[in-house]
Amino acid sequence: MNIGFIINFNKEDWIGGYNYYLHLFNGLKKYKKFKCNPVVILDTKKRLIKNKELKKFDYKISSIFSNQNTIKRIFNKLLIIIFGRNFLFEKFFIKNNISIVSHTNFLGKNSKIKSFPWFPDFQEHYFPKYFSKKKIIFRKLNLYYASYHANRIIVSSKSVYNDLGKISTRAIKKARILRHNNSLISPQNLLSKKILQEKFKIKNNFFLVPNHYWKHKNHMCLLRALTKSKKKNFTIISTGKCEDHRNPNYFSEVKKFIHRNNLGEYYKILGLVNYNELVSLMYYSSAVINPSKFEGWGNSASMALSIGKPIIVSNIKTHKELKGKSIYYFNPNNPIQLSEILKYLSKKKNKKQNKNDFTKSIKNNDIKTEEFIKSFIKILNES
Repeated sequence: MNIGFIINFNKEDWIGGYNYYLHLFNGLKKYKKFKCNPVVILDTKKRLIKNKELKKFDYKISSIFSNQNTIKRIFNKLLIIIFGRNFLFEKFFIKNNISIVSHTNFLGKNSKIKSFPWFPDFQEHYFPKYFSKKKIIFRKLNLYYASYHANRIIVSSKSVYNDLGKISTRAIKKARILRHNNSLISPQNLLSKKILQEKFKIKNNFFLVPNHYWKHKNHMCLLRALTKSKKKNFTIISTGKCEDHRNPNYFSEVKKFIHRNNLGEYYKILGLVNYNELVSLMYYSSAVINPSKFEGWGNSASMALSIGKPIIVSNIKTHKELKGKSIYYFNPNNPIQLSEILKYLSKKKNKKQNKNDFTKSIKNNDIKTEEFIKSFIKILNES
């Protein structure tokens, strides 16, 4: 069974989503007993050149899947609305022996190709100020028509599923929860602490916050928590894209706050790092922090738990679904509460790093990955 996945976005704009897809593709290739083959569909050859890791999968390139042209996107949706199928897309999939398209589109109730779109979250219903009016309309229409034209709708957590139930009684009937986990690097690719310290100029005791600078990720709460700590015997290491296309001034506000409160010594911004570096930083950190006001699923926090790291997370509903030891919750609007947790953990003696423990984590994660793929195939076979 060939399953098509459309990748027509920039990796840097949505690293969490890109890594999610990559993990799913690798899982489908690894567990051959499920007899499912991922076919990556790209809109330009440039995207393949830029993302070389996709070359190991079957791939196809066609400009018909570009999402850069708004008129073209509306036309493709109109075909589905009027005829119940997109003839252009359908012809392409039949020609390439693809029977299912997952996570990235819906193809119409009359289509010969089954479709399983993924809705990571419904943030626009909680924080509409972070979206343009056009974006909100597109997101709502996308869900509305998916409820009619998709075979199933995939969501990543119980909280997102519950949100969907409040939004659409039709869509919720088609919704299925698919909780994903993350890929881990091999012990051989784990960078030494010395290499990380030399490259990034970091000290021994540090906390990691691996979030893009999107406003809802709530870095300001963390920075305000730092101002409450009089004696700081730790550093916050920040990774992620230093840009929010929805709030262009946000990162400048963050930098001004750091400068105004003399936090430069205790808060280090690394920007985008590669995956080996990210997992290695996580491995050596005292804890991983996610102060976000909204999440579809806690990717970074979930990965940290899988390698036995403590996590400090906002007490939003999605984070409450995380399972594991050493989870510290705080109100995302309460920097004092976060400050107390940082103070407590900075005094606590860190568990000695052990590569054997990391190897065990990989084995446990492999079991979770197989369950993830099994759950995914079960959803595909339902309809």
